[in-house]
Parts: sequence; C-alpha cells; structure tokens
Amino acid sequence: MNPARCAVRISPFGGANGRYFLGPTHEEAFSRLLFLWEQQRRLGLLMGPTGSGKTSLLRHFARQVQRCGAPAAMLSLIGLEPGEALARIAADFAMSLSPTAPLPRLWHAIEDRLAEFAYEQVSVVILCDDADQASPSVIEHVQRLIVSSTAGCKLTVVLSGRLEQIGRVGRRLLESADLRIDLPPWTREETSAMVAEFLAAEPSDCPRFSADAVERLYALSRGLPRRICHLADMALVVAQGRGEAEIGPDLIDVVHDELGLTEG
Repeated sequence: MNPARCAVRISPFGGANGRYFLGPTHEEAFSRLLFLWEQQRRLGLLMGPTGSGKTSLLRHFARQVQRCGAPAAMLSLIGLEPGEALARIAADFAMSLSPTAPLPRLWHAIEDRLAEFAYEQVSVVILCDDADQASPSVIEHVQRLIVSSTAGCKLTVVLSGRLEQIGRVGRRLLESADLRIDLPPWTREETSAMVAEFLAAEPSDCPRFSADAVERLYALSRGLPRRICHLADMALVVAQGRGEAEIGPDLIDVVHDELGLTEG
C-alpha cells in the first residue's frame, strides 16, 4: 500500500467534513428536540457527560431547522459576558451588533428582531451550549430571554450541559423546562456502525478497522463519541504512516497510551 496515495485529506472522524452519525441514541434525542421546536415549547434541557455529542447534536439540529427556513442561533456560553452572548445571538439572526454596546441597546435590537419573526409567524430556535459553565450574569439574560421575550414570538431555547453540573443554571430555569433530554453514550453497535459509515466514503485502499479494533475503541472510550472519534482518527493516521491495511486492537491500545487517556 502507498500511504501517500490513500492519505485522508480531511479526517473521516474529525467533524470538519460535515458528516454526522445519527444512530438510535442521537436519533431519539434529535426527535425530542424537533418536538420542542414543532410544538413551540419554550425551554428544553439537553444533558449528557463530557464527550457524549451534545454540541454535534445541537449543530445538526440547527442545520435542520435552518433548512426548513427558520432562524436558529447557536452559541457556547463558556467565558462569555452578557454583551458577547447577546451579540452572538444577534449575529446568527443576521444582525451586526457590537458586544460592547450598552445592554439596553442590545436588548432593544434583539426584541425588535424577535418582533419581526413573530410578525412573519416563524418559529425561532436559540441553542445555548455549555450552559453549565456560563456565568451567573449570562444565565440571568438567558432567563430573561425565555420568560419575557416579545409577545407572539414562537421562541424555543435549548440549554445543554453536563448532568452533574446542570444545577448551575439555577432552580428557576430547571423547574420551567418543558422537556429534559438525556444523551447517553453510544452502544457497541452504534460505535461499529459509525466507523463503517464514515470510512465507507474514503478510498478503498485506506486502512480499515478490524472487529476487535472496533471493540477496543468502544471499551476504551466507554462509548463517548468524542473519544471514539479521537482514537479512531489517530489510529488511522498511524496506520497510514506505517502502510498497514488493517487496524487491530493493539494499535488502538498504542494510540490510547500515547494520548495519555485513561479508562476511568
């Protein structure tokens, strides 16, 4: 095998290629997100451990909403000040606002935009990722957005976060949620199906994963999509460099150790 000839220019597992694996676990969560939006519910919570695919699922959901012609804003709340959060929401609604503008001005502009959406009778989605790591001041503005948005606006807000930390968003938001969506790790079958699906689009002479290698991927990652993809990606790079046609469980162990990952 010629490693240069089969080199993968874009990682099959890295997400930059726009691929998304919607297995049964994520399909159920996706259906619940659609329910929130289609039924015009005000607030949903998406919870799962680190690496369970919450961000990828929200991005997939946002794309689907936008394909239906509806506005969708998505942002991570990590490290943001209130003005930055409002400006990023505005940017996804085709508005150019400075994050340093006075908060009343930012709110006035966003409420005007929401009023336009209400007049057009479109359902709006705002997806707030990493809500469990947001500052209290940002959470206050998210709460204001949910409870006091423009009358008639069909607005759905989804907050995502880690189950063990979601309490940081505050009791009021947790109690007002219309639906809680839990995102568990992938099953063994989903892990195998994802590897097969993503590699199916690659050249036929590129390395493939043996059944034992996929089993090892699943065991070491505990079914967490982010870790599965990271391990698979690095194993593919090493196998290509060695000119190997098949990736076995031993190579998965080598990559796992080199990355300094632990099973606990």
